[in-house]
Amino acid sequence: MPRGIKIFLWVISVIIVLILGICIWVFSPIGDVPPSKILPSTAFSFFYLDIDSESPGLSELITGVRNKVINSESGSVKEKLADLAFSSIVPGHVVGVITLEEGSDEPDLVFIAGMGKIIRLLKLFSRPFDRVIFRGADYEKEHEGGHSFKSLKTASGEKGPYAYTIIGNNLVIGTSLAAVKDSYKTFKEGPAPDPACAYLTALLHQSSLQKDGFICVDNNEGDVSRIVQLVEEKYAFAAFPSIDSVSAVIGNIGFFADEVKGEITFFCSNYDRLMDVRSDVKFIYGAMRRMFRASGINLKGDVRVEGNNIKFNFHITDFMDAIFPPPASEQEDE
Repeated sequence: MPRGIKIFLWVISVIIVLILGICIWVFSPIGDVPPSKILPSTAFSFFYLDIDSESPGLSELITGVRNKVINSESGSVKEKLADLAFSSIVPGHVVGVITLEEGSDEPDLVFIAGMGKIIRLLKLFSRPFDRVIFRGADYEKEHEGGHSFKSLKTASGEKGPYAYTIIGNNLVIGTSLAAVKDSYKTFKEGPAPDPACAYLTALLHQSSLQKDGFICVDNNEGDVSRIVQLVEEKYAFAAFPSIDSVSAVIGNIGFFADEVKGEITFFCSNYDRLMDVRSDVKFIYGAMRRMFRASGINLKGDVRVEGNNIKFNFHITDFMDAIFPPPASEQEDE
C-alpha cells in the first residue's frame, strides 16, 4: 500500500477516534449531586432557586436576561450561537448558603450552581474560566484527597469569589477556601452528626423537590443574632432589635407571569415579644417597599400574627420593566 494512502487512513482513523471520544464525553451521564449532599456543616441559612422551573414568570425573567445579554439582530447566526451559549450556561438551580465558623464574627457565603454537562467545559477550559472568575488576579491551586481547589493568593480588595471547586455537576464558589472545603467534606463524609445540620439538610432536600424559591434562616444557635448585633454596632442603627426572639425564618417564593408572590414565617421563641417581632417585620417591610418604589418596583404585603408566629405575605409587580427598561424610543412612543 502506498505511503500516502497509509498516512491518509491513519489521519482518518485519528479523526474518527476523536469524534467518538467527544461523543462519549458529551453524551455519557455525569454525576448528578444534589445541593443537599454538599451543604457545608457550618451553614445556618440558605436560599434555593430552581431556575429550571416551568413557571411563566421565571421563564420571562430568564428571557429578559437573555435578550439583554445577547442584544443582537433577530435571525442572525451570531444571535443563534449566542442564544445556544446562553441557554447552556444558565444553571438548573442556584443555592446561596451563609456559613459561620465557630468563634468567627464574619460570615462566609457559598454559592452552589447546578451546571449540568457544561461543567465538563469548565474543566476543559479551566484557565480562561479562572481568569474570568478571579478577574485576572493571581490564584493558586490546592489538592486535598485527590480533589482540587482554587483560590486567590491574597484578598487585597478584590471583589468576587475567593475560592471555588467543582463537585459532580455543581460549581461551588465561596468567599473563603475553608467554606468551599467544608462543602467537599460534606460530599465525601456525609452531613455532620448535628441536629441543626440535619434539619437544614432535610429542608434543602425538600425544597429542591419543589419549584421556584425557598429560604431558610436558623437562629436557634444565635448566629443570626450575633451578625445583626455586629451590623447594628457598626452602623449605630437598630435593624432588628427583637431578633433574639426569632428562632427561625422559613419562606416560599413563586414566580408568575407578571408578579412574584411569597410567604415568610418568623417563628418566635418568646411569646411575650411577639408584638415586638411584628413591629420589626413591619418596619423592614416598609423600608423595603420604599426602596423598591424608588426603583419602579411595586411591593405590597401583609404582616399578621398567627399563633406564636409572624406571617409576612407579599407580592411584587412591575419588576420586569424596572430590571429591563424598554428602549428610549418605546418610552417616547408611550
